[in-house]
Amino acid sequence: MPRTSALIGFSFGFTISAGRWWAAATPPPAGVRAAEKLAVIELVVSRPHRGRGVGRALIDRLPAGRAETYGTLDALVLPLRQGR
Repeated sequence: MPRTSALIGFSFGFTISAGRWWAAATPPPAGVRAAEKLAVIELVVSRPHRGRGVGRALIDRLPAGRAETYGTLDALVLPLRQGR
């Protein structure tokens, strides 16, 4: 991926402690709940740069060097608006 000085995307997350899970989500398998998990909170790519592998590169790099065995993505699903 070529380097640029403009911000075209970002991602971040945090550790969910062993034994914890999202309050409003379907419970995971026991082994996942019992382990520490990387919670991906944001994954954003500017519209002109979507479809070029930027999001994939960000999500591949985010867990690098981290100790968590599992990851989860916090997502909000919204209906598509007409005209988009």
